[in-house]
Amino acid sequence: MRTPNVQKAIVHRHAGEKGRIFEACARVKASTNGKEKLKAIVDALSRDLSGQAKSGIPEALQTGPVKKILARLETLHASERLRLLGKISKL
Repeated sequence: MRTPNVQKAIVHRHAGEKGRIFEACARVKASTNGKEKLKAIVDALSRDLSGQAKSGIPEALQTGPVKKILARLETLHASERLRLLGKISKL
């Protein structure tokens, strides 16, 4: 059975790469320490959008899925990142 957040991500599919990032974030939130990991992703994304230097995510939260999400986020345009940031933070 899927957790509610993963189900929510599947119901609210977004187009293409942004959809895959959003669904991956929902799966990360459903995992162990999910809220902290998701908060770290949102913090890293907001620091990047505000032009501040990237101060890394804590080592304990740097799992494979989190690294993949951050790598995918770097491929998006800044305006797309900003829109996605709002949606991810509401998860």
